[in-house]
Amino acid sequence: MMGDWRLIRDGHQAGKVNMAVDHALLMACDSAETTPTLRLYGWSQPTVTVGHSQNLERDIDLERARRMRVEVVRRPTGGRALWHGCEVTYSVVAPLGTPGLGHHLKDIFSAISRWLISGLTQLGVPEEAITFQTGARRPAEKNRERNRSSACFAELHFGEITVAGKKLVGSAQKRTRQAFLQHGSILIGEDFDRFTRLCRYEDETRRQEACLRLREGSTTLQQVLKSPVHFNQAVTALIEGFNRQPGCRLQEGTLTPKECALRDAFLKGS
Repeated sequence: MMGDWRLIRDGHQAGKVNMAVDHALLMACDSAETTPTLRLYGWSQPTVTVGHSQNLERDIDLERARRMRVEVVRRPTGGRALWHGCEVTYSVVAPLGTPGLGHHLKDIFSAISRWLISGLTQLGVPEEAITFQTGARRPAEKNRERNRSSACFAELHFGEITVAGKKLVGSAQKRTRQAFLQHGSILIGEDFDRFTRLCRYEDETRRQEACLRLREGSTTLQQVLKSPVHFNQAVTALIEGFNRQPGCRLQEGTLTPKECALRDAFLKGS
């Protein structure tokens, strides 16, 4: 049986703060100083996050981002660049081996995806249209380099959630010796045109092709439900979905003093 989980509702914050908090939660959990946590949050301004080892200068036009007032920040997890704007972002931090989640990457992805899907159905997304991605969908070998994109939503990977074959939830994971962080974007709306204007491409034709691939391969809650979806509405549905899992009791909480200190240290070093 699973025990109590901490729920942190953080509202909309700056990108650097969001990533510093997620990193702090992971480090505190790795030191056995925190309980399993679900954190739900948004972004106070348009933000691009890049994977922890992604080549920032090669893939993102930082000067254009500055002019467009888009924050660019590095994630503690891997993968390619992500645009954060009209979405709910979730993060789950827990010790490896937490009951109901397991130790292995695929087991954890599978469990959390089931919990997220439970929340999506609470919101009204048709369960029969939702698929948990069990493999990677990539371009054919001869087209792979041409189709390479610095944008994470351009391809499907294991553990992601699609609706009617289009990606709705993209996730990434980082593991330490004792704990893991998994976080991801649940799109409410999209702004792929602005996003691809910040990503570097050989020419405008390649940029437009990339934008089209993103639109063809992705969907949003508003597109699926064919109605406006508010941030708090989606947050409430996700909380209900997690609480429906056997033994998962979400208890409202805040950061501990240790986590606050870690957050501040990461912010100072960013």
